[in-house]
Amino acid sequence: MLRVALALLFGMLVMPLAQTQSMGEAGAKLADDFTADLISSLPRRPTTVSLEIRNLTALAPAELSSFRAALREGLRKQGLQTTVAGHPDAWLQVTISENVRGLLFVAWLTQGDAQ
Repeated sequence: MLRVALALLFGMLVMPLAQTQSMGEAGAKLADDFTADLISSLPRRPTTVSLEIRNLTALAPAELSSFRAALREGLRKQGLQTTVAGHPDAWLQVTISENVRGLLFVAWLTQGDAQ
């Protein structure tokens, strides 16, 4: 089984979410700034991605929805189609958590034979 996984931790280290930055802006920044780096680490460029967002915070549903929509739009701009059906080329899991400094995002991109 060929499996490539890359965990990218940002939030505390790379992108602290400023008080004035919306969750939509955070989703767009994740897609714009980090997705290309994640994709370039894979053995082949995916065209479809299964997107899972895990929320471990007390974010309001509207904020989470805004983040998800902005992330999907950013992935679309990168040439990736998000899908929930079929067999995607890659799987992207984003976990939103928080610590004493604020929100923390962890992106995990996997490609290959997942069983």
